Formats: sequence, C-alpha cells, structure tokens
Amino acid sequence: MSRTGWGRGFSVARAGLLATAVAFAAATGQATASASQGPHGNPGPSGKASDVGVHVVGLGDSVLTALDRCHCPGLLVDYAGLVADRLQERIRVENQAHGSATSNNLLDTLRTDRVQESIRTADLVVLFVGANDFNAAFGKVAHGSPADFRYAPVAEHLEHNVGESIEQIRRLNGQARIVVCGYWNDFKDGAVARREYSAAKQRAAAQATQYTNDALYKAAQDAHVEYLSTLELFRNKGDMTPLLAADGDHLSAAGHTLIAQALADLLQPDDGNSNPDAPLDPGLSRTP
Repeated sequence: MSRTGWGRGFSVARAGLLATAVAFAAATGQATASASQGPHGNPGPSGKASDVGVHVVGLGDSVLTALDRCHCPGLLVDYAGLVADRLQERIRVENQAHGSATSNNLLDTLRTDRVQESIRTADLVVLFVGANDFNAAFGKVAHGSPADFRYAPVAEHLEHNVGESIEQIRRLNGQARIVVCGYWNDFKDGAVARREYSAAKQRAAAQATQYTNDALYKAAQDAHVEYLSTLELFRNKGDMTPLLAADGDHLSAAGHTLIAQALADLLQPDDGNSNPDAPLDPGLSRTP
C-alpha cells in the first residue's frame, strides 16, 4: 500500500458531535465527540482530563489519515460518534498516524514525547500498521520471486515490531485497551486492481495481505489484545469497490464507516441496553 506523506504532519480535524452533526476545524490534531445528552459520571483513571470520558489514540499509517481522499471525518471520528452515542460520554480522539508509516516508524513514533504523553492518558489505542512494510517485496513477488522467500522475513519483522509496540504502550499505560487492525488488502483492490494489476500482481497483493494479517494476528494473540479483521468485513460485503477511494488503495467514506462500526461493535456492543458505566469489553476478537 503506497502510503504517501510520512514527512508531512498528520491529517487533523476537531469534530464536535451532537448526535450526528459534525463540524471540522483544521490543524488541531484532535477530534472530540459528545452525545446529545452530554457526558455522564464514569470518571477515568487518575490524571485524565475531567471533561473526557474515553480518550482514543490512533497510531499507524494513512488508513487513519487519508481524509482528503474520502472527504469524510475518517474511521476514528466515526467510531467516536458511535461510542459517544452508545455510552453518553465525551470521546476525545488523537490521530497520531502518518502516511507511509511502517512498523519501524511506529516504534520511532512511540519514542516521541508527544505520542508518549497521548498514550499515558489513553483508554483505547488503535493500531493500523504493516502494509507498507511489504512495499519492496511486493514488486519482486509480482515479477515472479517466490512469495515465501520474500514475504516471510518481512512478516516476522512486522510481528516483532508490533509486539514490541504493544509492550511499549503497556509500559506507558497498563490500563489502555489496544486493538490491532488487519488489512482488506495491502495494495489496490476492487475495480482499480482488476483494471491496473495483472493476474500475477493481484495474486502477489493477496499473498502480501495474508502474510501481513497473519503477523498482526499473531502479535495481537501473543499480547492478549483484540484483533479486528477488515478483510473479513470487506469480503462479507462482496465487491470491495464501493468501500475504496478512487485510487483503489485507501478507504472511501463507506469503508471508514464500516470499520468504525466494527470497532464500536467489538468494544462496546449496542444491545439496546448500553450501560454508560460499563468498561470497554476486552474479550472480543476477530480471526484474520
């Protein structure tokens, strides 16, 4: 997945939600959602902002930052709106993701003071990283190099880095919930891939995605954190084209919304009897 813009600042938005109303302001680096009835008691751990019920931090690549491609608030803000409504809590979102990020970049990001401060006060950390690790190997496999020879070492490195990232997050904040997200495709999919990729290149992309998701799932399983399979979600919808942006690589507004809904259902299922004092459920996961 070609995730451009690592050197740029991350895409930013501040959203104030009253039910479904969303307003944006540039260059804040945060989004805040509140339900129509306002925040309820449910105080957070010591040291957290008193006006925020749930603090969400996003880390990883441009899956979380490509707002210019979908002209939408993005999956983290969509998730915040859903959970704000279900929990009747204010939800604060900090998007610390960067375009083109690899798992090495994620480790570097976790060493910065700004991100460490965000993690220390987080209730939930969403990780979306790994596709860019496979960029170089993908080209070689697409031109005939064996997938196992090229992809297996990358997957092992990814699994190690994500595991280490989870450990760093836990050292900073042992109470934060962590979700590792898999990919629908590391590279292009849907109608764009069918038009632009040869059969060999489509196969190489699918193989890279499987290696990526296997590595992410193993890292999540070993660390006893949730794993969300977006591949499973997208396959259940049939043709992925409507869920993808015009480049066939990033998400459309519908794709962001689908993943946000899955995150909300994973962490705080809406059974019609949501308890605003109930903690996020740590017990649910998805297979790759």
